[in-house]
Amino acid sequence: MTEFLCHELAANGDSLQLEAFLKTYGNKFINFPDSDFSGRAPLHWAIIQGRYKCCKVLLENGANPMLRMQEGWSPAHCAAEIGNIEILKLLESYSADLDCNDDFGATPRRIAEIHGHWECVKYLDSLTKKADK
Repeated sequence: MTEFLCHELAANGDSLQLEAFLKTYGNKFINFPDSDFSGRAPLHWAIIQGRYKCCKVLLENGANPMLRMQEGWSPAHCAAEIGNIEILKLLESYSADLDCNDDFGATPRRIAEIHGHWECVKYLDSLTKKADK
C-alpha cells in the first residue's frame, strides 16, 4: 500500500529512496498516521529507529514536527526516549515544542529522565534556561 511506503522507507533509513518517493508522490503521505502502530507518522518511525537523515528529509518536505501519535507523544518524546540529542536539535530547528506534555503530562525531558538519557536531560534543561531569560 502506497500510503505506508513512506513509513517503511523512513523506518528503514533509506533516505535516497525516501527522497525519490517524495518526488513522485509529494508530501501527500508525509503526515499519514499508521493506525496499526499507535498512529505513528513517517517522522515518528524515522526517529524511533534513529534515522537522522530520514528525519531531515521528512522535515524538509513538510513533515509536522509537532504531530501527535496516540497518547499524545510528539516527535520530541520519541527522540527523548531513544536519547538522540541530534534529532532533538533538528526538531528544535524546525520550531518543534520540546517542552510539550503528552496525554499524561510527561514532557520529552521527563521521558529522557525515565530512560536515563542524562545528556538529553541536560540539553532540554538548557533550552528551558534560554527561554526563561
